[in-house]
Amino acid sequence: YQRRVHGIGAERIQSDLANGVTKKRVGLLVQGRPARENMKIFADGAQVGRTTSGGPSPCLKKNVAIAYLQTAFAKEGTEVEVEVGNKPQKAVVTSMPFFPTRFYRVPK
Repeated sequence: YQRRVHGIGAERIQSDLANGVTKKRVGLLVQGRPARENMKIFADGAQVGRTTSGGPSPCLKKNVAIAYLQTAFAKEGTEVEVEVGNKPQKAVVTSMPFFPTRFYRVPK
């Protein structure tokens, strides 16, 4: 069975379906200064991703960020470093959403 995808981005989707993805979107809990958009992330001495956004979380009282990491480093609990102002800040990959939602859902 082969899925057929048509339209803009179809080639990329076909490639991801056939070969798997190379990056995953993850949450980060950052120690020290908050990470912001487009900051480099390192692990084992090599760059493994970039942040898309970040800042302090009033609910968690911690600094959080959203990032794309290489799949090998995207597992929850993985320790990485975010380059904030040319200084490495320790960070840990965590699940999202960062804070549990309490939305009321109407039973079906």
